[in-house]
Amino acid sequence: MIARRVAERPDTISSNQNIVAQAAEIHGRAQQLGSFLQNVPAALQLRDEFVYWNSLNQQLTSERNLLISRAAELQNQTRQLDAEEIIWKATQQQIEDTTGIEAVAARVQQEIDAIRSARTQSQEQLNQILNMQNQMSRIARDILDSLDQLHEAQERFRGHLLKRDSPPLWAAHALQEGSTTISLMLRQTADRNISTAGEFGRSGPLGILTIPAAYLFFLVCAFRLRRQLAGALAPAMSSETQKILNRPYSLALLGTLTIGLCVTTSAPVSVTLVSYFLWIWVVFRLAPLLFDPNIRTLLYPVLALVLLDLLRIGTPVPPGLNRVLLIGFLSVALIVFGWLTLPAKLRQLNLSVRSAFVFFWATRAGLALLAIALIANICGYVSLSHVLGAGTLLSAFLAAALYCTWRILLVLLDLFLRSRPASILSPELRRAIELWTKRVLLLGAVLLWWTRSELYIFLIHDSFSTAVLNFLAYTIVVGRTSISVASIVSVLLIVGIGYGLSRGVSSLLRSVLIAQLPLQRGLPYAISQVVYYCLLLAMLLAAVSAAGVELNRFTVITGALGVGVGFGLQNIVNNFASGLILLFERPIRIDDVVEVAGLVGTVKRIGARSSTIATGQGAEVIVPNSNLLSNQVINWTLSSSWRRVEIPVGIAYGSDPEAILKLLISVAAENPGVMKDPSPAAYFLGFGESGLNFELRFWSARQDTWFQLKSDVAIGVALALREANIEIPFPQRDFHLRSSDISLFGLTDLSKAPLSNKEILRDGEAAP
Repeated sequence: MIARRVAERPDTISSNQNIVAQAAEIHGRAQQLGSFLQNVPAALQLRDEFVYWNSLNQQLTSERNLLISRAAELQNQTRQLDAEEIIWKATQQQIEDTTGIEAVAARVQQEIDAIRSARTQSQEQLNQILNMQNQMSRIARDILDSLDQLHEAQERFRGHLLKRDSPPLWAAHALQEGSTTISLMLRQTADRNISTAGEFGRSGPLGILTIPAAYLFFLVCAFRLRRQLAGALAPAMSSETQKILNRPYSLALLGTLTIGLCVTTSAPVSVTLVSYFLWIWVVFRLAPLLFDPNIRTLLYPVLALVLLDLLRIGTPVPPGLNRVLLIGFLSVALIVFGWLTLPAKLRQLNLSVRSAFVFFWATRAGLALLAIALIANICGYVSLSHVLGAGTLLSAFLAAALYCTWRILLVLLDLFLRSRPASILSPELRRAIELWTKRVLLLGAVLLWWTRSELYIFLIHDSFSTAVLNFLAYTIVVGRTSISVASIVSVLLIVGIGYGLSRGVSSLLRSVLIAQLPLQRGLPYAISQVVYYCLLLAMLLAAVSAAGVELNRFTVITGALGVGVGFGLQNIVNNFASGLILLFERPIRIDDVVEVAGLVGTVKRIGARSSTIATGQGAEVIVPNSNLLSNQVINWTLSSSWRRVEIPVGIAYGSDPEAILKLLISVAAENPGVMKDPSPAAYFLGFGESGLNFELRFWSARQDTWFQLKSDVAIGVALALREANIEIPFPQRDFHLRSSDISLFGLTDLSKAPLSNKEILRDGEAAP
């Protein structure tokens, strides 16, 4: 088996002849690099050359890693063969004087010969690999030298942007052409672009087939999405969404270009120009669906000018002609955008105050950069003019492409939130997902896409990256303690992201996972809160670890903190522990109706320190968790949401009690909100001072509607009593008057008083 593995050769390792030919080709191009850099190439040419050598470096690194792993495998196999040979030689020595086993001795000798042959092959392959590694070392030296020269050339180019690199336009020899013809320049540029693009495609992880595969994937997804949503969500979808879904080819191309953004910034100029052309087509196709008509009057000129500028960049022409084209292009751009961004034109856009402010200053900054680029070109700063002119227009175009991508993602988010899988989410969680997804997408697009592209376009990516790294490496020293800015930033990021993830995970756990399980009411909230606290604790520990804080160095502080917790923070700790007890024991749960110290309301939140109770008057009362455990609390919905309702009824003397009981029960039974089991009941409580006392009792299945149900049943009782001519008594009092009191009325004989006065005195009312 070892001999078979030795004979096998990995297909991914190049042959020695190919490496020698590649070394000769790379060495020849490395020698030509010096003369190429002496001619002061443009930024795009430098970028193409850098991409070519960087792709070669990546490809060579991959092959060297394969050779190293193969060499290590061969050395291991050689050691195994040596060990096997020792064993077989020992066996041969033991049986060499034994007669009658010649076949066994021959078999042993055959194995020893096979081991020696395999070891010879292994050593030959190892020597060949070592020779190939030497060849690759020379190739790597040429590549690294070329990359160093390109780095120096790029630094010189960026450093000379503010220096005059051509004569002023008013000089007589400003536009003199070189001897190179346009046809020769086209041929040389085409050869260089083909070789550079080929090396870039081979250096990628999956090669050039990744782009069409991604496009086919997104195209299939777009067609399936349109077919699935045609019937289910068609009535709920807006006309704009339906029109967007009817353009699956543009959507698939948009998705492919979006995932290819990370490659575009480091790709050759030819690949980058092709991607920009495709972006222009996508934005042009989706603009009528995503942009207001007034905005499109400004967008279409941007697309046209960007297209012309890309054609100017991609077409190799002599420097003098290219300079003239750039001057004419910048002049047209200034005239067009100066007219389109007049204050009267901007007021027609009907933008919000914030959007109008941003749009106004962005357009003014763009016009200023275009004017500076035109003046710089006229004065002889041609490289600076190229960077500012092309960069300004590409910035505006990338902003439009960013807006299109953001709007399409929001449409897909809206479709997801309307779909059946998202229906299990609570409305509050869906609104939170929509809000924060919009913010995260916008922030990520601006920072990771637009800003990163701007840094590359204006040739300040490396300088900006160096400045950021130096800022993050800056150390703040306080006494004997030192902390870097990177640690502070990492702590802030961990705290912010950890808090958001904790909230999101607990909400999803409560709404999606636990809610689908057959758990008791309130238990999903308790589990989600415990998970939330655990994630917060893990986030704090990660933040402390990222800050480089060792807790064992703060023993004294920890002890003092324990004393503070024992004395000054005991109420907070008590409330926190009470909150945990409420979550685990669950005597009070979310949406329970409770009564605390005469306060009746619904529990809306059980937090770490306090709970929130919403009263019927619309107030939200904050109650410490310890009060809910130490004081008497009435929970109306702990085990059931039923509520018994009592309605006292007084009937005048002379009525039939049995008929009254039947009437009360019938009125309650006719109401649909009254539970049938337990059935309504009425009781005769006794004789009152003014009438007969009854009480109607019935059950309500819902705690939140019992008060309205009591009112409805009471109204029904009043109507039934009125229809039955049963009187509800008024309070009555009998006055016993003495002779001395009668004189107050000017009468000595009560029988002589008027009849009306007798009735008034008996009823306890004052005389008129």
